[in-house]
Amino acid sequence: MGIQLGAALAASLAVPVAAVAWGWRGALVTFSVSTVVLTVVWVTLGGQESDREPVLVRPPRLPWRSGLAWLLLGILFLMAVLSYGFTSWIADAYVESGWSEGRAGWLVAVTTLTAVPATGFSAWLGDSLGSRRLYLVVGSALAFVAVVGVLVLPGAGFGWAVDFGISAGVMFPALMILPLTWPTTRPASVLSRR
Repeated sequence: MGIQLGAALAASLAVPVAAVAWGWRGALVTFSVSTVVLTVVWVTLGGQESDREPVLVRPPRLPWRSGLAWLLLGILFLMAVLSYGFTSWIADAYVESGWSEGRAGWLVAVTTLTAVPATGFSAWLGDSLGSRRLYLVVGSALAFVAVVGVLVLPGAGFGWAVDFGISAGVMFPALMILPLTWPTTRPASVLSRR
């Protein structure tokens, strides 16, 4: 959730910061410096090293020959391409169609901010209602509607941003738990031994 909130904040502030901080280079430097400051705070406030001896465990082998593992990889890859592609492309597409950079940047922020509660709600709901397949189908359908909507009815950009944010929020928890709940008699860890 922190990554999503940080991405939404950066998307909403990129144009205003660029306007007062020497263009896009100034905005990039500003966000980079803030990242370094936050990293220093994180390292400073982080937990202390344990005095216990580390337990050495042989890591499992990679499941190169597992069709199931490759299928899961393909599904996760497609979700990543869809999500990053949409959020990377949407603002530029709307700027090219006449929107201001600031307004188009808010599309990315709205998409990301919408995904935060949708992720939490669908993860909570997914534990008690329906199968992961249902969430993947619903999320995929919402994403399809958002992409087609941007192409067919671009004036409703914020509606499509909300729609896509919900789709990403619905699909993400289902995809993250999918390797652990795959319908097989063997646990997911057995895949690494194939």
